[in-house]
Amino acid sequence: MIHLNLNYRKFYFIILLSYTFLSLSKFNAQVENYKNLFQTRYGVGLTNGNPVHVWSLNLEFHTKYKIGLLYNLDYIYRTDNIKQVHASVGSLLGPPIFGLGLINAFTKDTIKDNDLDFGAGGIAIGILMILLPDGISYHVPLSYRIDYSPYINFLGIDHVRDRNIPKNYFKYAFSIGNKISYTVANRVNLGFFIEARGTASYSWTYLAGASLGILFSKRKEGN
Repeated sequence: MIHLNLNYRKFYFIILLSYTFLSLSKFNAQVENYKNLFQTRYGVGLTNGNPVHVWSLNLEFHTKYKIGLLYNLDYIYRTDNIKQVHASVGSLLGPPIFGLGLINAFTKDTIKDNDLDFGAGGIAIGILMILLPDGISYHVPLSYRIDYSPYINFLGIDHVRDRNIPKNYFKYAFSIGNKISYTVANRVNLGFFIEARGTASYSWTYLAGASLGILFSKRKEGN
């Protein structure tokens, strides 16, 4: 059973802050003119009083309904002898399922009729798992260049290397946060964020940081 040791007051504060500006959607932010955002992030925070540093690569696909699909690759360095690598569940499970389906598809003529034909099904499931996002965001334009986006990542997994035990294992991971971004030039996006991260059976981490990204794939009118 997954147990997240959560400080509920901080958690609810982040949720309330996430919806403070949701009614401010009269503008059309420049970020909405592009389908994708690739960014790097750096955040620093605390977990149980110990400093934490987080380096990230993030890809976000913007839909025309102000909802973004998030894909994250994070490296978390903690000063309490714990290191973590974060990705989506689909990026971990999708490739081996796809590979098994591919192998089965090429060998199905040699297997017996009563064996499971996992070929086409495995390939399809693997692709769907790979495409499964880590989380979602909601974009609220505050002006043409300024965008506010609360986000939640709920389909993540961390590879944890705990030198205090020592052990290596995979743990379910979850995060929620708020981001304010400013489009400096036509496609350069600068952001600042606050975030709460949880890993199963570990204490929560609270951090703040900045992001630098590039917008690409300009949206055609009506798309």
